[in-house]
Amino acid sequence: MNNSYTWRKLITTNLVRLLAASFLLITLKTSITAPLAALGYQNKHIQPQAINSAAGAEKAGIAPIELNISIDRLYNISQQDESFMADGYIQMRWPGKVEKYLRENSINPGEYFELENDIETAQYTSIRPGTSGATKLDGDLYFMSYLFSGKFSMPRNNFQRSPFNMLNLEVVISPPAGMDIQRTILVPWNGHLAKQTKIITPENLKKKAEEAFSYGLENPTGYLLKSASIRTYTRSFPNSKFSWLAARLTLKPSTQSGFYHYILPLLVVISITISAPSLGSSFKEARIGIPSASILTLVFLHQGYRDNMPSLNYLTFLDILYIYSYISCLLMFLLLGLDSTPGWTNKLTLGIKSAGLKVQIHSIELFVQVFIISGLISITLISLLL
Repeated sequence: MNNSYTWRKLITTNLVRLLAASFLLITLKTSITAPLAALGYQNKHIQPQAINSAAGAEKAGIAPIELNISIDRLYNISQQDESFMADGYIQMRWPGKVEKYLRENSINPGEYFELENDIETAQYTSIRPGTSGATKLDGDLYFMSYLFSGKFSMPRNNFQRSPFNMLNLEVVISPPAGMDIQRTILVPWNGHLAKQTKIITPENLKKKAEEAFSYGLENPTGYLLKSASIRTYTRSFPNSKFSWLAARLTLKPSTQSGFYHYILPLLVVISITISAPSLGSSFKEARIGIPSASILTLVFLHQGYRDNMPSLNYLTFLDILYIYSYISCLLMFLLLGLDSTPGWTNKLTLGIKSAGLKVQIHSIELFVQVFIISGLISITLISLLL
């Protein structure tokens, strides 16, 4: 009897240690993954542009092309393909020297700019000029407007908090072919907003431009518009540099929808698993069958989630919850399997000593249940707060 008791005590002690080690490893992985994922992908060939106004460009001796962009509709947002579709319009204003270059190089109005990050262009991209040619304005300036529609690739997003991560979308515009940064530069067109601004400063005009380009936007289903910004970049190539202008929208997914769609099914499965020891001893087959069935259910749920995500080189918040749930179900399966062995039902006391603290555990099943619940809560808090 003593040998049986010692053997059972050794097994349960190691199960508890395994559960504790799993929790610590996943917690460590979470704390390391979060800051690394937040760094994202840095492209050294794309840097913020130093000049962001027509006046600054003219002072530097570079011809400015002023752009005003408005995005009216977002749809078919796919995190798996990292793409989205957008409709909107673009207004352009440029000086006479740019107009001269366009005419000398026979660039037609439909090619006065390029959508840099549009994809599957033959099927989706549509650019329709508002007029057959440019309109001459006062002060040797020219103007033209366009309606556009297309499918665009997303910038690199951080999915570490998925399914509650923010989603960044961009429409990137580049100047006509051959017009590098030595010849022309793209800047936000803020002048047409000056009458709407009480105090005319570069900061106020920039804010007005950012508000204007998303003013008529309808929130796509399942998302809320968190912020809108206009950014300018310098894109470097081996023998040249070009100016880029990007209209960026940051969307926040519905927290309620994300919880009901992804978190609640997982919690239901893991709750059923950890409640298995509460069944009476006459239901031994049902008790040992619950964890194995739960693991299969978790695998299908996890695969369904991953099918809607891009390939990532780090774990997301939901990945970590699933991994912890796998380990919890496996340990519960082993524990209930041992419970069916002869002599296991005898009262077993497990002692834990650490730093002078001694704890006597009279119910191994209850301890594992409490530990699993505490681990889920701790991992959730660490993942979402880092």
